[in-house]
Amino acid sequence: MRLLNQCLLVATVLALTACGGGGGGDTPPAPTQASRLMYTDPSDAKAYRWMKDATLSTNTHLVLYLVAPSGVNLHGVGFHLTVDGSKATWAKVVVTDSTYLQNAAFNLGTGPQALVAKVTGSTLQGGIYQKPVGTVPVVSTGQPLIRIAVDLAPATSPGPVTFQQLPGKGMALIAGSSVSPGNITVVLGALQAQ
Repeated sequence: MRLLNQCLLVATVLALTACGGGGGGDTPPAPTQASRLMYTDPSDAKAYRWMKDATLSTNTHLVLYLVAPSGVNLHGVGFHLTVDGSKATWAKVVVTDSTYLQNAAFNLGTGPQALVAKVTGSTLQGGIYQKPVGTVPVVSTGQPLIRIAVDLAPATSPGPVTFQQLPGKGMALIAGSSVSPGNITVVLGALQAQ
């Protein structure tokens, strides 16, 4: 009987080894749906760039703020951004905001204010300008100028999310310039659904 038990034990061990050890070392399957948006900030401090607002962001609600190069004197900025609408959607920074663009630095004066944002499909376009033009400009020191937000779309597969500025659609009204904004290049970081 003892010999029979030992043979059964050896046969069981051999069978488990042939099957991969019963699952003890298996790698779990990759998730089929993303549960968060990850954003890597751009590093070029000499450029206009979109940065993650870690305080206001959550796993599924990414808040970004625009920063200008240090020392630039601004009266306003404008932009056109697109995001892969199958993976992310434009959102208000705070649900109770009246628009998709939140002012963080500009003196907009009394109404009507020059702050507007519009979502058309996967494109968010916005602009914010101080008035009157003689208003003291915002001197950029790396502080947020404006904020926007994007939400993870339901049932999104993990992977990169296309996020870009439309060419020729970044604008800044710099102090001392004409009343027409000039074109600027805005650097975006990498957006990933995980």
